[in-house]
Amino acid sequence: MSFKVATSGCSLTGADSPFFDDIHKNHDPFLFINAGDFHYEDIMSTNIEDRVAAFDRVMGSASLGRLYSSQAMSYIWDDHDWIGNNQDGSDLEAGEAAKLGYQLLFPHYELAALSNTTAAQNKSSQPVNVAPYQAFTIGTVRFIILDLRSESKNSNETFEGSIYSTQQEEWLRAELDNSNNYDFVVMVSSRPWTGPASRGDDKWSGFANDRRNLSKWIASTVGAGKQNLLVVSSDNHMVAYDDG
Repeated sequence: MSFKVATSGCSLTGADSPFFDDIHKNHDPFLFINAGDFHYEDIMSTNIEDRVAAFDRVMGSASLGRLYSSQAMSYIWDDHDWIGNNQDGSDLEAGEAAKLGYQLLFPHYELAALSNTTAAQNKSSQPVNVAPYQAFTIGTVRFIILDLRSESKNSNETFEGSIYSTQQEEWLRAELDNSNNYDFVVMVSSRPWTGPASRGDDKWSGFANDRRNLSKWIASTVGAGKQNLLVVSSDNHMVAYDDG
């Protein structure tokens, strides 16, 4: 099975550009991945209607709305569409509204966090307060969508920080451990991977211990196997490629 995937992040709320129509008309991707900052509304309220309004403003853009509506789409937030600039998961009330809003507004695959929570017993279709990390397969390609906001705790001078929960880390490691089952594995990270370690940084570089541990796990699984992992990152406001 051959298919195209397009990806980007960090589009201003309701942005309208001929580039969006070009992607839709001339490249026709099977899947579009928005890797964070679907909008820049910095919604810190607990009112889900505020999130619905922000969604409507984005989809109200003629060109962007056409792009997002024209093919399958996968989405995970970064900071501005989570709660606010460089925000972590410490605001529990606003965070719950964000999680519920995500599940109401965005089609998504089964959320991996549900399998290990009492919410898994919930047989209704109502949204639940869990982090929306998930994974899915198209053909022989595995897509891993990380949530690096809702469970994170920012680092500072006295605290090394944590970019995700132990539960999400264990889930990710299990996914990477199965990388040999696929021709290709795409890991979507809303935060940039590269950069020297620096506490307080909003990138992976601000969570040096987590990055170091994940790097070792990648080396022992994907690196010792097919070496078939591609990491797609957002939030850097540029286009670049790093072959490691």
